[in-house]
Amino acid sequence: MEVGEHMLIRAGCDLVEIKHFQERFELSGKLLLDRIFDDVEQELLAGKIDSMAGFYAVKEAFAKALGLGLAGEGRVRFSDIMIRKTKKGAPYVLWSDRLSAMIPQVSFVDRQGQETERGFLLDSATVSISHDGGYAMAFVVLSLIKEEEGYGQSEEG
Repeated sequence: MEVGEHMLIRAGCDLVEIKHFQERFELSGKLLLDRIFDDVEQELLAGKIDSMAGFYAVKEAFAKALGLGLAGEGRVRFSDIMIRKTKKGAPYVLWSDRLSAMIPQVSFVDRQGQETERGFLLDSATVSISHDGGYAMAFVVLSLIKEEEGYGQSEEG
């Protein structure tokens, strides 16, 4: 399988100022949490502002990697991206069936600046989160494959 013809690798990153996220949280409280994070994520976050900023950055980075953006018509919803942790505490991402259905309609730009064919499926996502110096940063790498090559993972819902 040649990368570019049957497979795409996409990356996205996001940087969040923790203080800014804390200010937003202080203004909106539970409303903000419920808008951005599902119940499982809120349990994992346990009220830690730096972790909240990191999880938010993951969702932004994921949407950027897809080139779709967050919120709004035809865009990724916060609820489409679900962050979980392994038993060892490493973050990983699940995505909704809604998002899985959207991705084959997305075209990407190749290294020659040409729009690619549509019909790619999200196969896997890798995520890294870091907090330091008052900032939370997330980096997401997505692997997409041509529709006829295989199927991505999703969480029912």
